Amino acid sequence: MNAMNFEWILHPAVPYLLLACSLPLSLYLFLSMKKEIRALALRLERNRDEGQAEMRKLSGALEELKKKELETEEKALMLRPRAGVNLSKRSQALRMHRRGETPESIAAALSIPQREVDLVLKINTLAQEN
Repeated sequence: MNAMNFEWILHPAVPYLLLACSLPLSLYLFLSMKKEIRALALRLERNRDEGQAEMRKLSGALEELKKKELETEEKALMLRPRAGVNLSKRSQALRMHRRGETPESIAAALSIPQREVDLVLKINTLAQEN
């Protein structure tokens, strides 16, 4: 049998030959990695931009839903029958009026319409006159 001859490894030019082959290979690997990194960075930036656009779109839709919810709540409050001003709010309104507060500030403080405050004050005035 013929054994393989590895004497060529001992030749003084082999290390230089290996170095000459490995340098271009290393350069190729380095440049290909740079190209891959650049492609990934571009894809990441594109995905980020798409995500931001989608977030703006969803924010707009959320704002629109909030507006519709407020409108629906306002309509529901208008349609709900009201029992009028309860006695505690009536007495509070009269007390506040005696302290010199305006009907607008009374209505805002008690969370009732100003027309109801005006009505309570008018009824109280008529009752005091009789």
